[in-house]
Amino acid sequence: MAPTAPARTTESDARLPRTLAVGWAIGTIGPTTLLYIVNYSLMYFMTDLLGVTAAAAGLLIFSTRLFDLAFDLLVGVLSDRTISRWGRRRPWMFAGAILTAAGCALLFNSPAALAGNLPGALGWIGLCLVLYFAGYSMFNVPYLAMPAEMTTNYRERTRLMSLRVVFVSLSGFVGISGANALLAYYGRTMSGYGKMSAEIALLGVVSMLIPVVATRHAAATHPAREGKLGFILQARTVFSNTPFLVLILTKLLLLLSLSSITTGMLYFMVQVLHRGPASLSLYGLATNLGLLVSLPAWTRLGRRFSKNALFSMAIGLGIPLSLSWMLAGPSEPSWVFILRSAVAGMGAGGALLMGQALLPDTIEYDYLRTGLRREGIFSAIYSFMEKASFAFGPLIVGSVLALTGYVASKAGQPNAIQPSSALRGIYLAISVLPAVSSCLCIVLLRFYTLTEARLKAAEAYRATHPAFSDMSTSVRGHVELA
Repeated sequence: MAPTAPARTTESDARLPRTLAVGWAIGTIGPTTLLYIVNYSLMYFMTDLLGVTAAAAGLLIFSTRLFDLAFDLLVGVLSDRTISRWGRRRPWMFAGAILTAAGCALLFNSPAALAGNLPGALGWIGLCLVLYFAGYSMFNVPYLAMPAEMTTNYRERTRLMSLRVVFVSLSGFVGISGANALLAYYGRTMSGYGKMSAEIALLGVVSMLIPVVATRHAAATHPAREGKLGFILQARTVFSNTPFLVLILTKLLLLLSLSSITTGMLYFMVQVLHRGPASLSLYGLATNLGLLVSLPAWTRLGRRFSKNALFSMAIGLGIPLSLSWMLAGPSEPSWVFILRSAVAGMGAGGALLMGQALLPDTIEYDYLRTGLRREGIFSAIYSFMEKASFAFGPLIVGSVLALTGYVASKAGQPNAIQPSSALRGIYLAISVLPAVSSCLCIVLLRFYTLTEARLKAAEAYRATHPAFSDMSTSVRGHVELA
């Protein structure tokens, strides 16, 4: 049975109203800010306040994210099939906002009695992580599916994502600099971490509820009738979408690089630079200022050059910056530290913008190939790869620290004296591993060929070939559009 081409609820190829675009984009503040807290602070909180070994902390974060990876796919499929007066995406986003904030707050409000109690600490953190990750999936997967529904305009997607990246950078200020400012005020104790996480979780839930309201009149697609198209055949068509496959593999490697940096940076500040945890605020401020300042330039370049070429350029900028951390030490002038962090943020801004702007293009390409509206499934797989990288990051960093002899705290007392081998392991985690991963990204992107011209040609071909909407041709034959 041929799928019914789902109509959008409103016209979607014109410029989006500013209130809609900003209202949707502001929703990223919540999940991104809370993700910053979890990525930058959780492992350190576990090893240096709860007394959990680095290997055990990394393994726990990795294992709980295995659940999260599977849950992403479930949410993607279910949100595609959801029919409600709120549309397909918004009910999931509403519930996810509440659960994400609650889970993050509970993570850092661990009972004080768990310090030094390995089974108890691991059990509490594990349960809270499951709650946090479940909520994150319920919000983020439908949220990322929306741009492909709201507009069919190739350039408008870049504009929409550029607004999102602005709020991502603001999230960095809150999640890194703001969180550390709160910790400086409350104290870097278990109680201080608990108060910090509760206050930022409140901000997070408010920001996540804004797009639920702001997108109530946005263009949207309805579930298509898929006939007897089974899961295996759907999976085959998804992964036969070569541009999407290249994109998600690139994102996996790129975010694995970022995950190594975010997990290891606090250790680097404390153990290598001897600057103290508060210096993470300075790093976050410089990095996110660099990202924010560079964003207009990346957006303008996006009007003249292909997104994938700019993606490669931005990733390439980060490689020497990553390797330059090998030269950093306690005697390094502050201006060098700030400059390196700011330039790293500039490269990250381009990579973040272009990587996200490519996603709705690959989703639109899937529709032109198959006639199916599967934004949720594609967003789920994209989110799956994001989380896989952040699952492997702590596992890899924890393993590196364990193999190089990192000494966990005892009885909740932070800042144990570390051997020189552990310091070399920290350098490896935040410098060499990210650089190698970024090099592999650039190699992969050479196989990404979906341009604006190719999308327009595919749209024209579909419009002039009515038989192409037949599932037996477009899906079973895996027809590639010129």
